[in-house]
Amino acid sequence: MTTNHYPELSDILGSYFHQDWAAEFQTDDAALQTIVAGESPARLKSAAAELDLLLRKGLAQDALRTVITIELGCFFEPHSRNLSWEEWLSHVKRKFEEGC
Repeated sequence: MTTNHYPELSDILGSYFHQDWAAEFQTDDAALQTIVAGESPARLKSAAAELDLLLRKGLAQDALRTVITIELGCFFEPHSRNLSWEEWLSHVKRKFEEGC
């Protein structure tokens, strides 16, 4: 049995950035705006803290992709915006913090 170290991120990112997320949102920022508008400040704060923990690990791109895709169920590809995983996750963290 695997342990999910990021339960809030898994629930939030997995719910909004599922495999068909692009059919619901034109951009990742549109999805993030919906998340910030719809989730409680407490959940956003918890998710931002989990993002901070994940980013502090200093994982390589492939390892981050595995965590984000497999563990969290998030199917956004930051390279589509010419961003690294760290850059996109930092962007998500800022958006969540703005919503707290």
